[in-house]
Amino acid sequence: MRSRPFTLWRAEIMGALLMPAIAMVGVALPLGFISQVDGYLKYLQPMDLLPIYAWGWIIFGLVGLAMALTTTVPVMAGAWLLRHSPADWARRIGAWLSLSIIAISVLKDAKIWLEVNGYALGASMGQVKWELAYLVAGGSAVWIWYRRALPDGLRDLAIFGAIAGLAIMLMAVLWGSIARGISDVRPTTTELTSTLGQATRRPNIILLTVDALAADHMSLYGYGRATTPNLERLANQASVFDWFYANSNFTTSTIVSMMQGIRPWSHRALQSLASPNSDLGNDNLGRRLKNAGYQTMIVATNDHAAPHGYGATSWVDMIAYRRINYVFPFPDFFVRSRPAMSVLDLGILTAFSELLNSYYSTIRIKTIADHFDPEIALSTARSFVIRRDASVPFFLWVHLFPPHAPYATPPPFVGRFDHRPEARSWLDSSPLDNFQVRKDEHFPDRYVGRYDEAIAYMDYHVGQFMNWLKTHGLFDESLVAVTADHGESFVKGYGSHGGPMLHNALIHIPFLLKEPAQQVARRVNEPAEQIDLMPTILDLVGIPAEGKGEGRSLKPAMRGKPLPGAVFSMNFEQSGRDSGLSTGSVAMIEGRWKYVHYRGKISYPMMSKLEDSLYDLELDPGEEINRIPTHPEVATKILARIQEELRQHGGSVK
Repeated sequence: MRSRPFTLWRAEIMGALLMPAIAMVGVALPLGFISQVDGYLKYLQPMDLLPIYAWGWIIFGLVGLAMALTTTVPVMAGAWLLRHSPADWARRIGAWLSLSIIAISVLKDAKIWLEVNGYALGASMGQVKWELAYLVAGGSAVWIWYRRALPDGLRDLAIFGAIAGLAIMLMAVLWGSIARGISDVRPTTTELTSTLGQATRRPNIILLTVDALAADHMSLYGYGRATTPNLERLANQASVFDWFYANSNFTTSTIVSMMQGIRPWSHRALQSLASPNSDLGNDNLGRRLKNAGYQTMIVATNDHAAPHGYGATSWVDMIAYRRINYVFPFPDFFVRSRPAMSVLDLGILTAFSELLNSYYSTIRIKTIADHFDPEIALSTARSFVIRRDASVPFFLWVHLFPPHAPYATPPPFVGRFDHRPEARSWLDSSPLDNFQVRKDEHFPDRYVGRYDEAIAYMDYHVGQFMNWLKTHGLFDESLVAVTADHGESFVKGYGSHGGPMLHNALIHIPFLLKEPAQQVARRVNEPAEQIDLMPTILDLVGIPAEGKGEGRSLKPAMRGKPLPGAVFSMNFEQSGRDSGLSTGSVAMIEGRWKYVHYRGKISYPMMSKLEDSLYDLELDPGEEINRIPTHPEVATKILARIQEELRQHGGSVK
């Protein structure tokens, strides 16, 4: 006779369901946190670690509980149908999950330690990470099958770690900082109304920023493949800047520079989750436009390009976050918390995110190449524009994710430039980061075509959006700007973006600017940089450029006047946010010359020795020949300028 129906509320079953969550918060979380704490302390104070750990306790616990429920309950149901003991199988599955979590966490953090310290074994483990995970899970299953329980020492360790984590979470709550990181200053009535009389005479402003878009892969800039026909049409009635540079090589730093008009060595958003220097206040493009009477609207896709990171949310009338498919399923309020976002890169949690998206793709909840569909963001932008207050001008900023990795695109774009069957899903179309691509025998050949197809994918949707603006009578009289946060590298044995390298593939980006009623094309050959975007837009709509900005208006260059001066790009992610900028890289471009300076003990997996370099961009646009030996006087002069800038801006921040 079949036993009575099982219930989840029995103590032994509840214990089995809770044990994986305890393993997550008691072992996986501390291990992941320890491996990341040095990185956190580069931009956080020690007490700021409390809310991160508190959020980690909540999130890791929920993930562990979800794993237990989705795994244990179906097995228990099957055991009951087969007249086995559901409680016995619950204990086994709970113990197996817990042992697997602990073992995989140890393995993952060992891999990170080996990579950081330059051991080749770490890179080798990365190549077979899923095979190792399956092997560990299988070994854990064999252990539990014969022993039927976690080793007592591991169980006690997990329980102790969970209780200690709970104490830390309570401390964070008492300290009142668990939601820290969302602070803005509201504009005063005087600020908002001071220029409202002029607002109706100002044009609408539409800013499109594109993630990881390298100018040297755009047909607009002479690339051999027809990747950007729609942007070329836009260029027929816009100013195109031939030498526009990102102020860094990853999103957080460049977006802050763009929106605040200040270089990274001043704003100090030097790491992906770092916030800008609080001494800069809330001075950004959105605030200036809001104060001048603009209705402000933002559509974000990349969390690192969302306005909460640099204190702009209080100046936004309409905002939408994470308008993509490829996301871990957390609500918007979670994205707005820097401590909560910091947890997503901790230890074993990243593997669960990958596994979840892989599951979605397998069962076609999400198709395998629509992860960054631009239509999701642009349809939101259209709805914002339709719902706007038509009596005042609007500022619309949309950040688009393609061509950021994974590069795969849906038909008809996939296969347009590379007909091979490989790298056609989000699962296999991302290169490894930075120097680690050297262990990928398929780099760059397998990825370049897919990247170019992703650019064409983005370009098509931008063209459709421009057509929509024209249909609704919003194109001609608006100021339209298109640019990127940074580029993408497939050269010099270096992949993706970020890290210490600053060659042009990473920092040479597009910038198109269509003025209201403009009908002629202009090419601007003067070097410019992202910090110039804010003062240029303000100048073109008649708003005074005030504050601590380091950029300059490009309006004179658009009128054919020379624009003397150097531009800078940099990466100091391995320097402390508030300490001196002792470790990192700086590039200075002036005229035909580009100098790249490395300082401090830069350390990245598989990195070869880095030496200062001088390039003649006119004769050597690919930056292949170091001209320091043949032009020492030029090198000495530019290096002296870089060092002087670092003396002014590279000290500690109080």
